[in-house]
Amino acid sequence: MKNKIKWYEKIFISLFSLFLIISTIWITVMLVTSAKAFFIFEFQKNDTVNVTGYSMEELSKITDVIIAFLFNKSDSMQVTINNQIVFSNQAIKHMSDVRDLYNGGQIIGLVIFLLTIAIAIYFFFNWQRVKKHIFKYSVIVYVLLGVILLGLLVFAIVDFEKAFYWFHKAIFPDPAKFNDAFFDTISNYPEAPGVDNQMLVKILSNQLFMDVGIIIASFATTALLAWTIFSLTMMIKSKKPHLNNI
Repeated sequence: MKNKIKWYEKIFISLFSLFLIISTIWITVMLVTSAKAFFIFEFQKNDTVNVTGYSMEELSKITDVIIAFLFNKSDSMQVTINNQIVFSNQAIKHMSDVRDLYNGGQIIGLVIFLLTIAIAIYFFFNWQRVKKHIFKYSVIVYVLLGVILLGLLVFAIVDFEKAFYWFHKAIFPDPAKFNDAFFDTISNYPEAPGVDNQMLVKILSNQLFMDVGIIIASFATTALLAWTIFSLTMMIKSKKPHLNNI
C-alpha cells in the first residue's frame, strides 16, 4: 500500500499538468510583451510605417512608452510626435484598463508558477510512487482541455463576430470598459483636433496579435507535448522491472 497513489496526488498531477501550460503561457506573454525587438519586427512585417505615417524611429519611441506603461514604469502612455499627441483619450483609457487586466494576470500567473514549482518538489520526493500515474491523469486533463478549446474554436469559426464580442465581454464585463475596447473613427470621448482615434489599433494591429497568439500556442503546445512524452516514458519504464531505478 505504500506505493499506491494517494487521492490528493491524483489532484496534484492534474493540477500540475494544467498549471504547466498556464505557466508557459504566462512566461511567454511576459517575454513577448517586454521585447521591443518583437514589436519592431512586426512593424516592418506589417508595413506599419505606411499605415500610421510614423517613421520607424518614431514607432520605436512609441514602443518604448507602451512597454514602460504596460510594466508600470510610466504613469502615462501618451506620446507627442511633432507637437501632436499620438493616442486618443479612448486609447489611453482602454490601455489603462488593459494594464489593470495585465497586472492581475501577472499576479495570477506568478501564483500558479510558484504552485507548479511546489508540486514539482513534491513529485521529486515521491517520484517512485507517482511516476507511473502521471501520464494517465495528465492525458485526462489535456483531453478535457482539448475538447473545451475545440468547442471554442468551432464557435469562433461559425460566428467570429459573436465569439469576438463575448471574448471582450468576458475580460471587460464593465460596459464602459467594453465599449472602449472597440475603436471607430469617432471616439467615445472628446478629442483634440487631428487625433486619430484608431491609431492604437493601427500600431498594435490584428496581425501583431495573431503572431503573439501563434507564439503562445507554439510554446504551450511544445510544453504539453514534452510533458506528455516524458510522462509516457516514465509510465513505460515503471512497468519494466529492469528500468525501475530510472
